[in-house]
Amino acid sequence: MSVAGQSRHYQVFVPFSYTPSQRWPVILFLHGAGERGDDGLLQTQVGLGPPFARCARFPAIIVFPTAAAESAWTGPKPTWV
Repeated sequence: MSVAGQSRHYQVFVPFSYTPSQRWPVILFLHGAGERGDDGLLQTQVGLGPPFARCARFPAIIVFPTAAAESAWTGPKPTWV
């Protein structure tokens, strides 16, 4: 995938029983700052990645996007009620 002219790697886990004719839920896994990088693999080694990588039977497509190593979230900090 290309973002702002730069190549970005990502991973997509697809169920073993996937068929395009069936509708599948999609999970977007947003990693933490420690998993930033350019290889597209580090994000799959934390959180949802390890349990789903070992399991051939999961009921969703899982997308693991990548944030560049030098990137940072600069948006407003959340406020909790």
